[in-house]
Amino acid sequence: MPAATISVEIEALRHDWGSAMKLISQADYSFVSKDYLREKLGFKSAEQFFEAVLAKQWGGALTAKAKAFICPWGTEGVYYLDMAGPRMHHVPAARLEKVVETLGAGDSFIGASLTGFARGNLPLDQIMKTACEVASAKCLKQGFTLSLEDKLVWAQWLQRDEVCAGTYAA
Repeated sequence: MPAATISVEIEALRHDWGSAMKLISQADYSFVSKDYLREKLGFKSAEQFFEAVLAKQWGGALTAKAKAFICPWGTEGVYYLDMAGPRMHHVPAARLEKVVETLGAGDSFIGASLTGFARGNLPLDQIMKTACEVASAKCLKQGFTLSLEDKLVWAQWLQRDEVCAGTYAA
């Protein structure tokens, strides 16, 4: 039977943590929003959340299938816990001179991440860097129509066997 990569996004504050944990326990990649961590769970930082995960505060089932916990943090970029180490990491967001629109930046980040995961052979740090670049590019425009240059850069990135950092500068 073929294996599937499963991701889950925990964002809506109306959902209780118990239900969210059931979903997370089945996922390879869990995206947990900054607002959910702060407002629902009372954590001030992604690092505090990751420490609780590693300490198995909610039991071992939460991390049994996990490859990574990913916490997009807006203008700060993304914090993620790579369970292969396990190690916490931070990828800063690009400093943008003029933000046009942020609506959809988070969805763009997750979409780019999922595209990288689907490749199956890309390093997690490169996926997170590229996802931040895509989200930053989204913030520079109304809506999200990619320029031909951006399409070519990211298409080449997805087709490479070896991936280089810094393929896009916002």
